Amino acid sequence: MNLNKRIPSTLGYWLFGGLLLQVLLSVVRPGLFGNWLSPLLSLAAALLPFWYVSRRRLLAFTPETPASVSWMNPVLWLAMALFLFLYAAIGEGYLLDAARSDVIPTIQLFVHRLLSGAMPYDTITEFGYYLAPTYLPMHWLPFVVSEWIGLDARVWSGILFLIMALMFLRPLQHKMASPLRQQVVAYTPVIFAGLLLLFQRDDMGYSIELLLVGYYLLFCRSMLTLNPWLAAFSLICILLSRFSLVLWLPLAVVVLWQQLGPRFVLKVALPVLAGILLIYVWPFLSERPDSFMNAQKCYTTAAEKEWMGQSWQKPGDNPFQISRGFGFAWWFYKWAPGTLAERIGIVRVAHLAISLASVGLLLFWYFRKLRNSMPLPVFLMGSLHLYLWVFTLFIHVPYPYLFFIPLAVTAAWTGQVWFGYREENPS
Repeated sequence: MNLNKRIPSTLGYWLFGGLLLQVLLSVVRPGLFGNWLSPLLSLAAALLPFWYVSRRRLLAFTPETPASVSWMNPVLWLAMALFLFLYAAIGEGYLLDAARSDVIPTIQLFVHRLLSGAMPYDTITEFGYYLAPTYLPMHWLPFVVSEWIGLDARVWSGILFLIMALMFLRPLQHKMASPLRQQVVAYTPVIFAGLLLLFQRDDMGYSIELLLVGYYLLFCRSMLTLNPWLAAFSLICILLSRFSLVLWLPLAVVVLWQQLGPRFVLKVALPVLAGILLIYVWPFLSERPDSFMNAQKCYTTAAEKEWMGQSWQKPGDNPFQISRGFGFAWWFYKWAPGTLAERIGIVRVAHLAISLASVGLLLFWYFRKLRNSMPLPVFLMGSLHLYLWVFTLFIHVPYPYLFFIPLAVTAAWTGQVWFGYREENPS
């Protein structure tokens, strides 16, 4: 069988169909099918493509004459520059006021404190109220550079995102025999970011989420190529920014240990532990040992305020952040018994239990059926894609920007499967 010839298959319908449905429900038209059905459809859009891929035997694909990869595409560079210009222009319309959103003002405060020699993790009082510093170092340290050069933090996050996204695409482009296809694929980061800027302008205007998306794409590249050093670097960035994947890591450790041996795992784990100690524990946590737990308490208090609704809402209105069709928090708000605080407690327990259960089921599924049929990089990235959707959909306050990361990982996994593998027995 000639694997170098594209085989007509339903694989693309499942992969891109799931991705497009997630784009629709998390970016273009959130809540399109209501608060009850929309999160179910988002979960199905993550689960069904993975289930379909698990039922096929995939074979690694390398074209006989891959095209040489070049980034010297003036149209691509123009498209990226145009996106950054539009992002900067739109960002000007969002005043960096902590009363509206404290994300970027808090990052700026961390940076200013560090550069002035003060402790970044002292309690924040500059906004007119007490706030525990909640951000881990890799959430704000990269913006020391943008502060030095006088660049808007959002634009800097966009630049870093584009760099890391193109780094992810590089190995995929090497698998393409068509230069045209290489160039088309290179535009996907700009298209992704452009859709967010067009349809989720508020969350793009008030956050630096693209930086965190870039961290995950860098980690996806490490899974694509099974590079332990890149995996370690990207994991340091992820675990010291927003550590949503921490419950998934035991799955990765077990699978990698079994497939590639303890040496590979230690090449990743030891630099990660050293990075966490040197970047966070030694300079910051050792000085303010209560800062981490105070941050978690702050998140709990913020969740209760969100479940009570916004100050501009009328009495009796549904809480804005949990009634937009983004996650299952609405289900618990309506169905869970007890007071507001008790219902938040229930959803947090359910969130932890369901996330852990998804990891356990994926691990069982892998050793029961997938170990000999699904390539290791496909399983690692696919299981992360599925876990992140479960984790984010069941979070107690499903802010729209939280869905940028699982959506990007889904797009990365879709590209990995579609451009890197072929079905042995396509239907």
